[in-house]
Amino acid sequence: MAVTCWLSIPILLFLGIPGNVVSAMVFYRQGLGERINVCLFLLALADLVNVVILLLLYVENRVRKHVSPDTWFIAIYLGSVRSVEWASHFLSAVIACERCFCVVSPLHAKRLLKTSTMTAIVVVCCVVLMAGMCFIITSKLTVGFMHDPSANITRSFLAVTQ
Repeated sequence: MAVTCWLSIPILLFLGIPGNVVSAMVFYRQGLGERINVCLFLLALADLVNVVILLLLYVENRVRKHVSPDTWFIAIYLGSVRSVEWASHFLSAVIACERCFCVVSPLHAKRLLKTSTMTAIVVVCCVVLMAGMCFIITSKLTVGFMHDPSANITRSFLAVTQ
């Protein structure tokens, strides 16, 4: 856990934020008129948001441990926004399927997969997926309290609702 918190996450943040910003800029500059550019641009944005949320959760975790152990509000609601991770997985699957379809049948792919249609489908599916996950995660978590009589302190923790 210490390796994850003190080594892996900072390296991921150091590489992930600039890497996704550059990727999004590159695909935007190439033009969003092609299906693959739109998908890769949206994937870079989803991954960028995911890394920024990871940064905020990391900072919140450090603050909670050193300043106030009962600040769970941020973790509950910011954790629900991690549904962007599901959108990122969905976009990766769409990109893989689209590439396979283009390799197997390039003429059919060009005729059947229009950029505007694909963009609309991907955006609607990602929004529905993220909204559903935000609703589920937010309603599922609550803050629980446990009293330690030997130390005479009350500790808080995240718990799953009934």
